Amino acid sequence: MRTNARALRSWKRASLAVAVLGLLAAAPAQAQLINEQVGAALAMPLVGGEKTRTYLTVTNVGPEDRILHFNVIDGKDWDVTDFDCAVTASETLLIHWEALGGGFQQLRMECNQAGRRPGQMASRVFGWSEGILFVTVEDEIGGRRMTETRNDLLGDFTIVDASAGFAVGASAIPFQGRNPLAPGVTDRDYHFDNVEYSMFPSTLASNFIAPGDNQTLGQGVTADLILFTLDGRANIGSHAALDVVFFDDDETPTSAHYDFDCFSIVGLTDIDPNFEAGLLGSDSGHFYMTAIDADQSSNVHDNKYGNGNGIRVVGVHGWLLQSIGGIISVPMDADLEGAAPEATPSEVVSPATREHWLRSLAQGMLPQSLDGSDVPTFDGL
Repeated sequence: MRTNARALRSWKRASLAVAVLGLLAAAPAQAQLINEQVGAALAMPLVGGEKTRTYLTVTNVGPEDRILHFNVIDGKDWDVTDFDCAVTASETLLIHWEALGGGFQQLRMECNQAGRRPGQMASRVFGWSEGILFVTVEDEIGGRRMTETRNDLLGDFTIVDASAGFAVGASAIPFQGRNPLAPGVTDRDYHFDNVEYSMFPSTLASNFIAPGDNQTLGQGVTADLILFTLDGRANIGSHAALDVVFFDDDETPTSAHYDFDCFSIVGLTDIDPNFEAGLLGSDSGHFYMTAIDADQSSNVHDNKYGNGNGIRVVGVHGWLLQSIGGIISVPMDADLEGAAPEATPSEVVSPATREHWLRSLAQGMLPQSLDGSDVPTFDGL
């Protein structure tokens, strides 16, 4: 028996239309995002300067109105300024971090606050240019402000450097609430202990294109890390220490060490000169960084969230920024596959605009080694 192909196609189209209409009818009015980029708290870098600014966005992806609590953290002295901003369900905030001149920066955003006209910009002025923006979810319950661990926040950021003529962006680092349905708490102690919030990773890793005199890509390659920690308290901060192991493309390891306070933007070659392509002996490689015991300048934080010995394994996270530019020189010392018979292999030299990219570091999520009873915690305002 022969089937009428046109009738069969018409039947399939009609069946597909009915199925799609059924799915649309069954779909909720608002989708609840569930993925690794959504969290109950977000961390993003603030990078400024005379001609550098950062634009950040935070979206409430949840089905209910929320109060967002912002901690603006000085990356050098750990001075913390906090404020609130109300958001409706599905609302996105655009936040500007920009220079005012005279060494001052301004954080401004359209924020729903008591006594503020709709659409009016809220702003704060700061005397520093680099640090971290930490955002959490709160609610007003029975006249009391409660910190909640619902995974309702999605964030990203873009760094614009007008002097160098580039812009790069990446996703916020999310810290997911481990028990989103738990009742809110009245304190602003954010525990990264895998009970309240997800932990800082035990290991950070990334591939990299070797900076410096790169045989394939020329001398215009750069590689920088943006690193931060939140295991500290307002006006005290913390000291982080990292063991670093990096490999060339023959898997030869080299060991290094890096320390920083609170926040750092550092070149790979400043961590160890052997990251440079000529010394590394290859054009690319990969690295691992592991947080280790670090002496703290003050015992105050460790007395409250640890065993009081002033030594902590301070969790670290961050992003890798790379750029390529200048003249790209590609030696061609073998026949090109598919080339015309008369083609002669030669060295190709071509101008290239500088390209930049930014990505968060890969993370190993094994339980972080702790010193005694230490609990990684941001003691915020």
